[in-house]
Amino acid sequence: MKLGLFACIVACVGVAHVAVIFLISHWRTMGQPYIPPPEPTFTTATYHFVDDKGAEVKRVKEFTVSTEFIDPDKAKAAPAPKK
Repeated sequence: MKLGLFACIVACVGVAHVAVIFLISHWRTMGQPYIPPPEPTFTTATYHFVDDKGAEVKRVKEFTVSTEFIDPDKAKAAPAPKK
């Protein structure tokens, strides 16, 4: 058996296995409702400072992360933690 033919057979078997695994994982999730991904809790901003000649002097990258895990109205209605 030639090496090229053997490599082609191995590649086809590998692709067939990946296809079967993909179909099985797709069938498992077909009956379940779609759960949308959560909204990101961070924002980014980039500021460029330019001098009079038009050259970039400074670049500031700002990352803001929100740590609000619960709606404030629900937090007020929740019982106080025990000490």
